[in-house]
Amino acid sequence: MRNKRKLVEELQNYTKLLNRLHGVDDKVFITPISDGKWSIRDIVVHIMMWDKDCVDKTLTKLNSGEDVILEEDVDPLSFNNRAVEYGRTLSKKDVIDQSLLRRNQLASQLNRLPAEAFDATMSRRTLN
Repeated sequence: MRNKRKLVEELQNYTKLLNRLHGVDDKVFITPISDGKWSIRDIVVHIMMWDKDCVDKTLTKLNSGEDVILEEDVDPLSFNNRAVEYGRTLSKKDVIDQSLLRRNQLASQLNRLPAEAFDATMSRRTLN
């Protein structure tokens, strides 16, 4: 079973990578990493939107004592495509800034989650 503190640390380590992306050339940032693949921007926005989704649909509710009902019909492909489309409307700075904001929100919400709720959630994940 994962330790909450360790998981928060791992999530926050991603912010170091995000901050280093400020130094990446803009053209490199938006160019696909190979034929038919996403760009760095697309990958970062994809992660950002999943961070946002986790905070909005799960952690905020868990922290306020609400029941969380996970959607069974989530279409990851559509979600990912919408995320990439959204990211392509943003500047590199906005992508990085919003990604930092979302990752910090995710880490903060997880950090505030009571240990019992974290342990129960991790136990359910292990059983499934």
